[in-house]
Amino acid sequence: MSRASHPPPCATCGDKKPEAVCDWPVDGVLKIKPLALRVGDVMEYGDLKLEVLGIKLRAHRVGVYFRRPDGYTFLTHIRASQWLKVERSGKCGQACCFRHRRHVDDKRDYCEEHWNAWQQVA
Repeated sequence: MSRASHPPPCATCGDKKPEAVCDWPVDGVLKIKPLALRVGDVMEYGDLKLEVLGIKLRAHRVGVYFRRPDGYTFLTHIRASQWLKVERSGKCGQACCFRHRRHVDDKRDYCEEHWNAWQQVA
């Protein structure tokens, strides 16, 4: 039996009804919650870099299938509240509720953290 996928909650407050995702361009290591993981992300775990192969949602845990550099694959469960370091290039992608989203223009929304960085640059 498969469950319908639900959007991840707001990265700042946990609101279950996010209105946007952050469009801030990023390249490098991000600190994210497990619900924001994507297939293909590379997570740092000590000296290892683990590739995310799949994600399974549970009540307060997230089951993540990983592949180690030597090819070994395994499943582990991570608390949904835990912060992870992930290598990612592209857009931030953090979900934002109406309180923590900053609408920049018709094509861009920023999360609260990146809105503050944008204001410092502008």
